[in-house]
Amino acid sequence: MRQKLFYQISIFYLSISTLVFFSSWLLAPLSYLFSGLFVIVLFFWIKEVQLSEELHQEINKRDVFILVLSSLILSVLSGSGGFSFQSFDYIHQNAKLNDITKSDFPIYFKSANSYATYYFGYYIPPGLIIKYFNLQQYSIAYLIWTALGIFLGLGLLFVCINQSLKKLLSIFLFGGVFPFASSLINYFDRPLKLITSGYEPYTKMRLSFLSLMGNFVYVPNQIIPVLIVTPIVLFDLSKRNYIRPIFPISLTIFWSPFPFLGLLVLYGCTLLVNEYKSSFAFINMKKLFLNTFFNVLTFSPLLVYFTCGLSELEMGFFYKFQENYIPKWLIFVFLEVLIFFYFLRKSNFFRTPLQISVISLCIIPLYKIGMGNDFCMRVSMPFLLVLYLCLAQCIFSNKFESKILIFLLVLGSIQPIKIIARGFITFDINGYKKVSYSKFLDTYDSLIKTYNKQIADQYLMDPKSKFYKYLLNKRD
Repeated sequence: MRQKLFYQISIFYLSISTLVFFSSWLLAPLSYLFSGLFVIVLFFWIKEVQLSEELHQEINKRDVFILVLSSLILSVLSGSGGFSFQSFDYIHQNAKLNDITKSDFPIYFKSANSYATYYFGYYIPPGLIIKYFNLQQYSIAYLIWTALGIFLGLGLLFVCINQSLKKLLSIFLFGGVFPFASSLINYFDRPLKLITSGYEPYTKMRLSFLSLMGNFVYVPNQIIPVLIVTPIVLFDLSKRNYIRPIFPISLTIFWSPFPFLGLLVLYGCTLLVNEYKSSFAFINMKKLFLNTFFNVLTFSPLLVYFTCGLSELEMGFFYKFQENYIPKWLIFVFLEVLIFFYFLRKSNFFRTPLQISVISLCIIPLYKIGMGNDFCMRVSMPFLLVLYLCLAQCIFSNKFESKILIFLLVLGSIQPIKIIARGFITFDINGYKKVSYSKFLDTYDSLIKTYNKQIADQYLMDPKSKFYKYLLNKRD
C-alpha cells in the first residue's frame, strides 16, 4: 500500500463531515458556495498529491496486516463501540452519535430548544451510515469507523518513523513521569494505589498531559485527526513542501479545534525556523499566500460557527486561578517534557519540530480554558506525539545506551499500561449489547444531568450570534 494512497484516503476520511457541514448547516445559497469552494480546494490538493514524486514509499502486505490488527486492538481498548471499558466521557460521546443518527441537520437539542454548536466531525460519518442502512446496533459501525481512522494514522506515522513497527507501537506506552510522582506522594502509605488508582490533577489549573492511550479512552474524536495530520505535517515540512499541509490542518477544525491550534503552531513555527536561515528562498510566497487565503476563506464558516456558543468558557492565565503556581508548573514541565528532552537535545530526528514542541509544551500549562482545562490536555497532543516519536527513534537507535532514560520511560509507562490492561480485562465480545446510545434525550440532556448547566450551555448556539443570524440553515 503506497504512501500516496494513505494521504488520499486520509483526506477523504477527514473531509466527509466538513462537506456535510457546509451543505447542511449553512443556508442557501451559501451552502452551495462553500461546498463548491471546499470541493475545489480538495480537488487541487488531490492533484498536488498525484503529481508528487516524494510520496513514493510502499508498505508491504505483512506490515499493513499488523497495522490493521493494531488499529482494531487500539479501537477496542479505547472503548469505541463498548467492547471494552468506556470512560465517563462516553456517556456524552454515545449521546452525540445518537443525535447524528436520529436528528436532521443542523443538530437541534429539543431538551433545550436550541441549535447545537459542537465539533461533530468524528460522529457524522458513522451516524450517517447507521441512519442510511437503518442499523439497529450502532457499535459495529462506530468501531469500524474508529479503527479506520487509527489505521490511517498508524500508516502515516509508520512512514515517518522509517517503517519500524517496534518504534511505532512503542509510542503508545510512553507517558510523562509526573502522574507517577504525584501518585507516589498521594498514596505513599498505600503503595497498591499506584497500580489501581488513576491520576487526578491536584491543582486548580488542572495540570495534566494525557498519554496517547489516555487520549484514546477519553477523546478518540480528537486523537485520530492528530494521528493522521501530524505525520503529514512532519513529512511534508522535512521535504520543504509548505503548501500541502495547509488543507489537512484545516480539516481538523471540525474534528478537534484545540489540536488544530497545536498543529497550526507546529506548522507555522517550523516553517519560519526552517526558512529563516535561507531568507525564505525555498518558498513560493505567492503560491503559499493564495493557498492560505483560499483555505481561510473556505473554512471561514466553521471559524464563525465556533464563536457562537451561548455560554463563555472559563479561561485566563494561571494567576487568575491559583497562587504559588510557578513551582508546580516547573516540576510538571520538568517531569513531563524537559527530562526527556535532555536525552534528545543532540538528536537530528525532526529537530526543529521537536524544539518547537518542547517550548510549546512548557508554555501551554500557563493558560487555562474550560473548567477541566481541556486546552492543556488537547492542544498539547500534536506536540506530545512529536516528542514520543523522537523518543522512540532515540531508544531504538544503535548508539542508544542510556539506562536512565529507559527507567524514566518505564515509570511513565505505568499509566498507559494500566489503561491497556483495563481494556483487555474488561473486553467482552457481547459488551456492545450493554451500551446505551439513547439513555438521554440528547447530548444537552446528558450534560446537564451528569455535569451542570454552565458546561451544558457551552453546547448551545447563541441566537444573537452572527452565525445564527446570517449563516444558519434554520430548518422548521
